Formats: sequence, C-alpha cells, structure tokens
Amino acid sequence: MNSIRHYSTLRFAMLTVYFAVTGGLLVKFFDCDFSVRYPELHGLFQIAGSMVTVAFFIFEVALDDNLRKLWGSVKKLAGEGDVLLSHRQLWKGCLVPMATYGIFVGVLIFWLFTSRNYYPCQAAAHKAVQSETVISKECRK
Repeated sequence: MNSIRHYSTLRFAMLTVYFAVTGGLLVKFFDCDFSVRYPELHGLFQIAGSMVTVAFFIFEVALDDNLRKLWGSVKKLAGEGDVLLSHRQLWKGCLVPMATYGIFVGVLIFWLFTSRNYYPCQAAAHKAVQSETVISKECRK
C-alpha cells in the first residue's frame, strides 16, 4: 500500500512539474519583447514543448502501468470482496487516466500544430524589422 500511495502522490507531483515547465515555455512563447529580440528561437519552443510533453506523457503511462500492476497484486492478495477494493470502480480507473492523457494530447497538439503557424506579436516583430531596415538604409547613406 505504501508503493501505491507513493506512485499516486508522484502522479500529482509530476503533473505539477509538467505544468510549471510548460507554463514557463508558454510565458516566453507569448513574450513580445523576447519574440522581437530573438525571432530565430521561436521554432525552438515548438520542439522543446513537444519534447517535454512527450517525456512527461511517457512518465505518466509508466506510472499508470505500475499502479495497475500494484492494484492487481493487492487484488490477488486480498481477494475480490476485500474492503480496500470495494470502493474502486472500473469507470474511475478508465476515466482518470483518459483525462490525464487528454491533457498531454491537447498540449502536444498545441505545440505541434497551433504554434507552428502562430507567431506571437507579429505586428511588433514586423515593426522591428521595418525600423532595422530604415536604420540600415540611413547608415548606408
């Protein structure tokens, strides 16, 4: 039971770390000053966000597999009618992992497709390019 508690706690700790890392990437992705100063790094957010999402998704799948096997061991040891197992309902065992997987799939879709053609602060970047062009023309004169 200690292992089950440990893995259940680890699930929420991992999700918290994942949201923190993803949040940090999103803050910089939507930061106009950063986008204007470093336009060449814009594509790296898509790569980094996708890699982080896939890595944490793999961790979640492995963790879910461990929990299922541990609960299977408890079921073998305790028997089907045990009080520990009577509160576990099948639909909860399916919906919780599906909801968690849905978070990862949704964020992965964002990084792969939405961010691909989206450049935050496009108007600010366009102004910066125009002002650099004007400055370079004046310097040539």
